Amino acid sequence: MSIENLAALRVGYGSNAVEKSLRGVATLLAGSFRRTDIMARLGESQFAALAVDAVEPSAPVLRQRLEKRIAVLNRDMGPWGPLELRMSARFWSPKDAATFSEFLNSVETDLRFPPVPSTGETVPRQTVNVAKER
Repeated sequence: MSIENLAALRVGYGSNAVEKSLRGVATLLAGSFRRTDIMARLGESQFAALAVDAVEPSAPVLRQRLEKRIAVLNRDMGPWGPLELRMSARFWSPKDAATFSEFLNSVETDLRFPPVPSTGETVPRQTVNVAKER
């Protein structure tokens, strides 16, 4: 998960808004996964969650749960408005990638660049931006 508008928050509202936003995303992740799952902050604006022992069909369910919680987080975020979050959800199998590091690299690539389907057409990035209700 990547916070797309973190730099704009820093410029427009200062470091307190950034810190509150980061804490909000961290709390959202901690409340969305099991205690046995692993959550990490990978960079200034990126977070990752590893759902240990999750089965392949659970990715859409996890994504839907996160989208609902993001909507609540954005509703309560504060005067600086909603966070623009980009997510990528994948299932890892040792058969699909030679190493787990290669798998993580492919997930990060999904966050940075739109995936290209076999037809050669570009698929738009999936950005979750739930506007604050007014």
